[in-house]
Amino acid sequence: EHIIERLCIIIRGDWCVDEKRNDTLTWFSAAEQSIDALFVVSEEPEVECADIIRKMTGTTFGYSGEKKTLCHSLRLARFFFVLGHIALKLLVHTEYLSSSLLRANAKKSLKQQEIADDANERKKAEGVDVTMSNNEAIEAELGVAAEIEAENERRFADISEQEILGRGIIENFIPLLVRVIGNDGGNFKSDILQQTS
Repeated sequence: EHIIERLCIIIRGDWCVDEKRNDTLTWFSAAEQSIDALFVVSEEPEVECADIIRKMTGTTFGYSGEKKTLCHSLRLARFFFVLGHIALKLLVHTEYLSSSLLRANAKKSLKQQEIADDANERKKAEGVDVTMSNNEAIEAELGVAAEIEAENERRFADISEQEILGRGIIENFIPLLVRVIGNDGGNFKSDILQQTS
């Protein structure tokens, strides 16, 4: 718990002074490694990441009720960096969970097939003809397993597209990202900000 708190502090860049460019330059590597570590040590990294983004949104743009009209370019650069790196890590994490589920389902199917094969061997030993029912069972099992696998893949793709990229993390900041990348009104000239967005 204490380690996760420390990682979150590093990731948020609470120690960075906006006017000190060197603080932010040093912070990038520390933040990247801390985000990577968070996904290793936390049981639910998505919860920690949501909290990090929520707090950084508040310190960058103002908390509800108090909207900031100006934001330092280095603070905004740190925010975009964290936003992007967390989104990538969440996509990788979601893919990992998806493949873990597929492996677990495959292991379960294999175990069920072994049990069915053992039962068929016992029936054969008793002189019962199991070829037709065995073939039908295999075809049914393959069809059901393929359906379940396809549904799980769709579900994880939906999570990735909708929750992480769509209405979740990234979508809320797309208009601002577009303005920063396009250097709207010449207000976003910082090379660090341009690189992180």
